[in-house]
Amino acid sequence: MSSTLLLLLLAAFLVAFFHAILPDHWMPIAMLARTQRWPMRRALRVAAWAGFGHIAGSLILGVILLALGY
Repeated sequence: MSSTLLLLLLAAFLVAFFHAILPDHWMPIAMLARTQRWPMRRALRVAAWAGFGHIAGSLILGVILLALGY
């Protein structure tokens, strides 16, 4: 693996990690779960679906921007 690719993967990992730990990503779900008295299972399911939607939306936007760039 080239050093450029390794550096790019490391940068992507670090951006994704710090992006995910920001409270604006998990706090709304935690507050909803607490105020609505959701069981842990439901809170995790909602968080998983929200995460899936966030990733899917980012990927779709990335593909669109990549296509427009070409």
